Amino acid sequence: MKTAKNHKEIGKLIKYNRQVQKLSQQELAKKSELTQPAISNIERGLSGTLMTISSIMQALNLELTFQLIKPIDKKNLASYID
Repeated sequence: MKTAKNHKEIGKLIKYNRQVQKLSQQELAKKSELTQPAISNIERGLSGTLMTISSIMQALNLELTFQLIKPIDKKNLASYID
């Protein structure tokens, strides 16, 4: 499993997987219901909301997961919810 920690790394992973699947940016845009310029910007790490990234990942048949970067203090769990 590959991981990405920022927009630039996410963009590189999306571009890599798009190319492996032999899709053009236009084809991926159509499958993800986005525009080709949006795909281009995301692949270059310039933008991308969680919703747009999720749409692209789904179009590429990839799973988007999240991982904690530090343990949660169970005694102070309420502070994470606010």
